[in-house]
Amino acid sequence: MARNKDSQQRGATKVHNDAAVQRNVTQLRGAALLRSLVVQVAVGSAGLVALTLASGFAGITQAQEPRPGSQFVLGLGAGPAIASMSVSDENGEESGIALHGRIGVEFNPKLALLLEVDVQPFDVGNPVRAEAFNSIYILGALQLFVARGLYIRPAVGLQSRSWSGADPVTDSDTGPAIGLASGYEFLSGRHITVAPEVYWRSAFIELEGGVSATLLGIRIVGVLKP
Repeated sequence: MARNKDSQQRGATKVHNDAAVQRNVTQLRGAALLRSLVVQVAVGSAGLVALTLASGFAGITQAQEPRPGSQFVLGLGAGPAIASMSVSDENGEESGIALHGRIGVEFNPKLALLLEVDVQPFDVGNPVRAEAFNSIYILGALQLFVARGLYIRPAVGLQSRSWSGADPVTDSDTGPAIGLASGYEFLSGRHITVAPEVYWRSAFIELEGGVSATLLGIRIVGVLKP
């Protein structure tokens, strides 16, 4: 059921015709994606600037004061992202708004153990087959504070995909995934922080043919630490 082999067995004539159509579609989609991405990044950047300015005027630009003992952590966020699918040397891309949630325990001011969920609600297409997927990443993560408020967060887990289109290999599947995020927590209340962060996710769809997926984005996350 290798996605790259299935596409190659459709015959030389269809491949050449599809390649010509694919080039035209790719050029049109590329221009639209670029415009969409520029708008989304501009909006995201404006949000980050507004957050920083608001933090300065409200006096909330310092990270949360360290508190002894473990504490519960709950976070929700969203922001622009680019999702892609790679099949051998071919790539398909799409942009949109991705959603994020996290829950876990912060053991001390330097370390937290989290369960993360990233939702990619928009479809990204297979560049060599008439199918597309949206996905959910479920990852276990270790958040390490490298300075006051500044953190990095490696993660490992699964990507669950839902497939659609004229010729999908399957309706749904799941594969291993890894991720990395970095951000800075601003204190906005006694038990609430706001964190702008950048993140990256990568998942393996099929080892044969090098079929993989990635998700790269920025977001604003509100975090509750009761």
